[in-house]
Amino acid sequence: MKVSHRVKKQLAYGSLAIVIFSGLVVGFYYRFLIPEPSCFDNLQNQDETGNDCGGICIDCELKNIKPIVVIRKEVVKATASKTSVVVEIENQNQNYGTSDMSIVIRLLDSEGKEIVRKEQRSFILPKEKKYFAEVGLDIVYSTVKEVQVDIGSFTWEKKENVSTPQLTIRNAEVKIQGKQALIEGIVESTGAESFEKVNILGIVRGKDGTILGFSKTELHGMTGFSNAPFKIFMPDLGNKIGAIVKNMTQVFVEPIK
Repeated sequence: MKVSHRVKKQLAYGSLAIVIFSGLVVGFYYRFLIPEPSCFDNLQNQDETGNDCGGICIDCELKNIKPIVVIRKEVVKATASKTSVVVEIENQNQNYGTSDMSIVIRLLDSEGKEIVRKEQRSFILPKEKKYFAEVGLDIVYSTVKEVQVDIGSFTWEKKENVSTPQLTIRNAEVKIQGKQALIEGIVESTGAESFEKVNILGIVRGKDGTILGFSKTELHGMTGFSNAPFKIFMPDLGNKIGAIVKNMTQVFVEPIK
């Protein structure tokens, strides 16, 4: 069937109209319906290195920050009427820590009622594990059925911005005197800051890394660029005293906030 010149002309105009209309629709879609790239569109665009992170957006590690985790909670009998508790926490992040956070240790009885509540404040560096202890609490060991650890809200900081006290431990040594184990050493302040109170926690371990005992002491009035001796007396370890591996001893120091 032969198509007339008039029909051909109409088809050409129609095709042109469709092309023009399609162009207008596409232009309208891209101009008014597609949102501008942002840090909240769940897309890796702009100069981002991940979806909505990196580049001009929030740092990817901070966007996917890992919470500080509690990896150990241990209650021990100090005496017939006293109990001690130690907890270990870990910051698994590579580049973020905090200069100030709250750690609340709560001991509960068999009914879930709170027996005691103790709060400490501290810092934590990236990839750091830290211990916190409460020693010689006036609680009978058998009444404690559960330990809860609450970490309060805080601000994450890049590692270079985390403020840490300039305190170090030197010459820490475990000594056995009869049935008594103690840790002696020196605390040294390597900065100008003075501290009203300094907390020193000592932990002794067995050959498999098991905690055999822990205790702590305080120093008062530590001035900048000074040093002071300390002694930490361990609780009665009984037969465990002979299992202490001296070179596995740990000593931690920080100011009491």
